[in-house]
Amino acid sequence: MTNFKKQSGFSRIEKIIAWAIGCLVVYVTLPAIAAYTGRAQGVEPHTLMKPVQMAVNTYLQENGSCPASGVAGLGVKVAEGRYVENVRLESNCVIKATFRSDARERIAGKEFVWYAGADSEGNIRWACGTAEPTSLGDGPRIAYAASPADTTANYAPWLPTRCHPPRSLDERKPSLVLFLEDLIG
Repeated sequence: MTNFKKQSGFSRIEKIIAWAIGCLVVYVTLPAIAAYTGRAQGVEPHTLMKPVQMAVNTYLQENGSCPASGVAGLGVKVAEGRYVENVRLESNCVIKATFRSDARERIAGKEFVWYAGADSEGNIRWACGTAEPTSLGDGPRIAYAASPADTTANYAPWLPTRCHPPRSLDERKPSLVLFLEDLIG
């Protein structure tokens, strides 16, 4: 009669398979985690700009023009942001927020812009992007600069949905594809 030794623990193949599955899970989840934290940072200026936006709405309704004195003239205190360096109001009803240099790489140092416009009935509508309108009645514009790094499209997935530039459905790529392109490029 043959004595078989009882196996204890996992075999080498089982360990390799478990390790490969673990690596695959990490590989798939890392881009999602990066996108999640990036989106959290990308939404911060929207939150900080909201009180200024409401004050500008009131000023426009009362005076019919944009305030020339900036945020201080509206009597609004802008909260400190963790990823936003400053929020300022320009004379043409454009609210700009600049991301700090320690924000995520794609948005660090970039500006996030909200600007007022009017619809056909004269109601105030706000739009966002990276380009300023030439007048109060102009519609939303997105800046497509010569350098792809300067365009909103480069970091749009991290901005609020209404700020995404217009894109066709075939241009929408899953985060895994974008992650792979970043690794290769």
